[in-house]
Amino acid sequence: MEENIFRTLREIGLTKNETVVYLDLLTQKSSSAGDITKRTKLHKANTYAALQGLSEKGFIATILQEEKRLFRAQNPNSMVDYVRQKEKELLKIIPTLRTIERQDSTDDNEVSMVNGILASRNALFSILRFNKPLAIYGMPSTIYDVLGEGFFQDFHKQRVRKKIPMKLIFNENQDEISSLNKLDLTEARYSELIGSFAPTILCDNTIIMLVLTKPVSAIEIKNRSIADGYRGHFEILWKHAKQRKVV
Repeated sequence: MEENIFRTLREIGLTKNETVVYLDLLTQKSSSAGDITKRTKLHKANTYAALQGLSEKGFIATILQEEKRLFRAQNPNSMVDYVRQKEKELLKIIPTLRTIERQDSTDDNEVSMVNGILASRNALFSILRFNKPLAIYGMPSTIYDVLGEGFFQDFHKQRVRKKIPMKLIFNENQDEISSLNKLDLTEARYSELIGSFAPTILCDNTIIMLVLTKPVSAIEIKNRSIADGYRGHFEILWKHAKQRKVV
């Protein structure tokens, strides 16, 4: 649990030292920089830099008490407000970024790889821009724990809103199959023939393979011929895949 908390705080933009200091302050009513340094064993300069960063983000408050400066962690909900504000700021500049974005040919051949949960989530979201049918196979039950159920809820919400159909094959019989089949434009099955294949997402000329070990990674291949070959393999798997059985 602590590792998950630490990772998530890093992913929303806190530095390692800011994360250490914030988590320390959460356990205290208020603290001086010196006390924080003693507890966290950070260098004094690193403690002050972390406190400044947390203050600029609005995650801590500064209290003057008897000519002594103390620091107190703000309610964790302030982090949600921070992320929402950053999202609003980003959305404002997206149109400008799109005007300067290099326009690639959809037939370009390219292989790229990104590391980290956020980058892997973004890779999956990015394929929705094609507005083309999705074919996914090799989905293990653990993928929801790795990428988060909330992520998949948002992904399917956007996909259905854009009217993008999806066929999905899990590598085992599981509860998610039934819930997915209740969604619009969605068909889910399972096949024991898949084994331990990496989760693979096919869309137009693009293939995304997820590596769920640490660090989580996404490998993206853009090649029409290779994508067509994977799609043919998917169709064979789909033909033999089974409907959800309640066990």
